[in-house]
Amino acid sequence: MSEQTDKEKALAHKVLGKILAKGFDKAAARVSADELHELQAENGKINLLRTNFETEIGLVGIDDARRASLSINQVDDPALDAAVVDLQGMAAGSQQDSAFDIAQMQSAAGFHGGIDEPDYDAMFDRIEGLQKYVTATYPTLNLRSSGITFFKRRSCFVNSNGVEFLTSRGLYQVSISFSSRLGSNTSSMMYTGYNTLDLNTPIQQASNVDLLMRQSTEQVETKHIPEKFVGDMVITPDCLMTFVGFLTARISDGPLVSGTSIYKGKLNEQVTSPLLTLHSKPLADELCSGYWVTGDGYRAENATVIDKGVLK
Repeated sequence: MSEQTDKEKALAHKVLGKILAKGFDKAAARVSADELHELQAENGKINLLRTNFETEIGLVGIDDARRASLSINQVDDPALDAAVVDLQGMAAGSQQDSAFDIAQMQSAAGFHGGIDEPDYDAMFDRIEGLQKYVTATYPTLNLRSSGITFFKRRSCFVNSNGVEFLTSRGLYQVSISFSSRLGSNTSSMMYTGYNTLDLNTPIQQASNVDLLMRQSTEQVETKHIPEKFVGDMVITPDCLMTFVGFLTARISDGPLVSGTSIYKGKLNEQVTSPLLTLHSKPLADELCSGYWVTGDGYRAENATVIDKGVLK
């Protein structure tokens, strides 16, 4: 890993030491350093270029089966010491639960992916190219905002079981918002975006951008369905996450722990149409914004959530 990532490693171990020095039985710390280079345009004019650097530190402590966690964005010793004192107070006031724990020991590892530096010229060319395309192709469309952000995060996760993971990833985040107007008629506000490792493709040709802009210009005049009917309903791909999100939300921690999930006890049972198979692949090469380490400090793995309608 880079010399810069070593800074996050040193700080994470420092924070972990401070937590343990307060008498916690188990502890974990995560240090994330974010670097953002943003180019933004509003109403057809490029009006912002800025760079931000942000550091976030997450602290977790377990003492006498009582757990507490908090995060801060200051790295000086007084701030760290104050955070550990706050953590101690929060733990003392929390309920005991013998299930509280931290990630088990795993081999230390470092992961690096994506790109390391932004290409300002390419960022400018893509924003300007989108503006020219919209002006020429969709004169009734108002490109309210468009932006490209180069985002890079370096992180280190450590805990008192000896876990140590270093990660570094950089990518571009593209976002646009727009609406259309024809006479006194106006379409609804629409927005879309995507992540990418390069800017080789014009924004209007990427993902579903051009389709959504064209649909916006067609929605300045809405019409009622004239009568009731029985037939097939065609759902666009952009609605997919609404349906998948219903399922994944109900197999997440909260509903399962509280016992309110409608899928509780349904493992290896048919819960959807056999036409649906759903994979979780944070390590897939096709994803530029995947992850190598889970939030609680385990090395990530690919998995199948639904296999031909069966909950796995």
